Amino acid sequence: MMFGLFGRKAEAPKTKAAKRPRIYNKAKYNIISSPDQYNRPLGHVETEDEDRILNSYGRGRLLDLARQAARNSTDLATLLTILTQNVVGTVGGKVILPWDNDKAIIRPFARFTQNSDFFDGCSFNEVLQLILITNVLGGNTVALFDNGLVTDSGKLLIFEPDELGNTSEDALRYHYGRDAKQSQGLVYDAYGRNIGCIVSRACRGAETFDPSKCWFLHRDPDALSWENDYFLFSNRFRPHQGRGVSRLANVLGSILDVDSLKTFVLQSSKRNAQMLLQILQPTEKDEEVAEPSAFGVDEDIQNLSEEEIEKLTAQETEEVKTQRLEKFNSAQAEYQVMPPGFKAELVDQKNPNPNVASFVDWMVGRCYSPFGLSQMWATGKVTNGDFKANQLFSERAFQQYQKQLESFCDWAFRKWAAWAAKRNIIKPLDEDQLESIAWDWPKQQALDEEANQRAIKMKLENLTASYRDVLGNDWQSKLETIKDELAWCKANGIPHPAFKLLSGGESAMIDKE
Repeated sequence: MMFGLFGRKAEAPKTKAAKRPRIYNKAKYNIISSPDQYNRPLGHVETEDEDRILNSYGRGRLLDLARQAARNSTDLATLLTILTQNVVGTVGGKVILPWDNDKAIIRPFARFTQNSDFFDGCSFNEVLQLILITNVLGGNTVALFDNGLVTDSGKLLIFEPDELGNTSEDALRYHYGRDAKQSQGLVYDAYGRNIGCIVSRACRGAETFDPSKCWFLHRDPDALSWENDYFLFSNRFRPHQGRGVSRLANVLGSILDVDSLKTFVLQSSKRNAQMLLQILQPTEKDEEVAEPSAFGVDEDIQNLSEEEIEKLTAQETEEVKTQRLEKFNSAQAEYQVMPPGFKAELVDQKNPNPNVASFVDWMVGRCYSPFGLSQMWATGKVTNGDFKANQLFSERAFQQYQKQLESFCDWAFRKWAAWAAKRNIIKPLDEDQLESIAWDWPKQQALDEEANQRAIKMKLENLTASYRDVLGNDWQSKLETIKDELAWCKANGIPHPAFKLLSGGESAMIDKE
């Protein structure tokens, strides 16, 4: 309703608009706040938790933008490739059981890792890569183990961020009690502790999930992580944040803008490369260019006969034709005859700007920094001077992601071991055996392998490193393999480099018991 200077004005016609959940307390994520996203945000006192600030509507928009960037942005695709190669790689998720000498556990678990995903049949290594990518894009992942939940298949069920959601209040009270509260798929008790999770693939992206199409998962707040029905990945940056948020939230806008900038520069460069010159129509102030004429200044036209004038005219026409057409034809050049009053001008070939490349590299490096990656990993440009520094800077980030995935691997192995023991596939494992399991992950290769080997030798001699540090968690099995190889070479008379001494002889260390 509007009021004017002389009273009330007529009411504007009302139109029905789509009802959208509002962002509370004016706190926001700029990438999903369109009206004033380019203005500096003002400070406000927050009275709600993070789940109310980033509600289900805003979370869905943020996830959609992240997925679009993963499909179309070369920079984000590079980031995901770098993370999966260095965090998981080809050896990530390989279990190491020091006490399993007869491979009674390794072989059945290897069959599980070959086809561990319930929906798509992905391998365990691929599941780890997908979980890592999903957390980067959406910030949340929920993993289940089918030990009777669906078909008792003994496989993993992975749910993405938009497959977590709220359900009806009646269903909530039925499954979790009357004091339970829900927020974007997570269920809390009267004390605010997380006691459950609601997931559904059939209701993906819905505001309220249909209770008949949901899984209602339970969690004991006082139990250990592997004792619960599900495993929740959540990237948080504050206590009691609930669902958490993707690390792309604060750099996604910059990644999309840089990708658009590169597209515009490339398009303008392609267009500019196709243009050689442009045709202009001169103004009245432009000087008229005199055409070359066979009638020179020294010619006395008045004393020429008509036959001589016709001869000179024919000569002039022939000269102009030779200059304009025959020379272009001999060079096999394309030309266009311009009408009188127009002129041609060459196009400036200074596009693209040579500073664009350095600016894009700097900007992409800033976008990769929140993920713990250095400028070298961001741009793909390696220099001899700072290679090791960049490698050490990023290696800590890779180890952090590996530690998060290792917690999931422990949970998955314990779930599988309990499921397999009930079906007599393996013998039941005690707690000491379960606590001694380890996992293999890719490591950064040495830049100078010879110098690296000298450093390893010095560390072992000075007792500043152990074989576990050098060979990994499966150091015992590797040393057993080396021992068998040395004994076989000694028994068959084959020289081995490990037996060679500086004097040229061979060591008899293999004979010593």
